[in-house]
Amino acid sequence: MKRTKLQSPLEFRLKKWHGEDWHTSKGRTIRDIVYAVDTGLITTIAFLAGVSVSLIVTRSILMAGIVYVVSGTIAIFFGAYISTKAQRDFFENQIERERQEIEEMPQKETEEIRDIFREFGFQEDDLEVAVKRITSNKNLWLKFMIQEEIIHGTRYHG
Repeated sequence: MKRTKLQSPLEFRLKKWHGEDWHTSKGRTIRDIVYAVDTGLITTIAFLAGVSVSLIVTRSILMAGIVYVVSGTIAIFFGAYISTKAQRDFFENQIERERQEIEEMPQKETEEIRDIFREFGFQEDDLEVAVKRITSNKNLWLKFMIQEEIIHGTRYHG
């Protein structure tokens, strides 16, 4: 497999060992997309509602300004809440998939650990000691895979 300049080492490793496209950074933009759409919609709707009301009020410019500030505040609050929840759900889903891979494909996951340590420069003897230590405890194994495939992957893209 040829490695492209735009592909991160993590994405290269995932595709090389088992084609896990679901780990790529593309899904990490969900929080930003949800936040932008939500903020735009809420701000626009609230502003239009406020302007509609201000057409009847004598101090319409002041009222429109206040409505815009309030609508922006509401939009940012709900946008941050919803987008953070979407991002959390996304990462929880990835962690559950990783847990499932450890249970259902332990050989593949073990080989991924070897590949990671080879990238770190470990020689075969030291590499096997590290792999055995990590795979001897499923909680430690999951923590390691989360760190390397899910968390560490964000360092390449953000």
